[in-house]
Amino acid sequence: MNALNAALPLVSVLIGSAITYVLNVRTRRRSKIEDLFHDAIAAVAVVVARNNWTNSVKVTSSAPDEHADLWAQLEREGIENYARAIAEARAALARASAYAPELKEYFGADQSMVYNRADEILSKLRSRLQ
Repeated sequence: MNALNAALPLVSVLIGSAITYVLNVRTRRRSKIEDLFHDAIAAVAVVVARNNWTNSVKVTSSAPDEHADLWAQLEREGIENYARAIAEARAALARASAYAPELKEYFGADQSMVYNRADEILSKLRSRLQ
């Protein structure tokens, strides 16, 4: 009887610890998956924002040479930033596709698909979060 009285609290603590561990692991996994989808949503939104900004830039300058140089620099940096954003969005979609296989079609050979079908991609990503 004394051994049972001593072992019962220990067994109770072990069972409680096991339940807590299992719940924490499941919660952490769910949070990790949600973070992947949030990262993908943000990356696709950045692609859209960068493309829209690049297409809407207006440059004014007093000297024609300055104007051409400034425009060339902005265009070069805009293209570099846009290409980087596309690469990051495709990588984020690739990571999210481990949990949503239907996303695989969006990071294929067509580089512009992330921008051209951004609304569709964002819709699918958001639906996976609900």
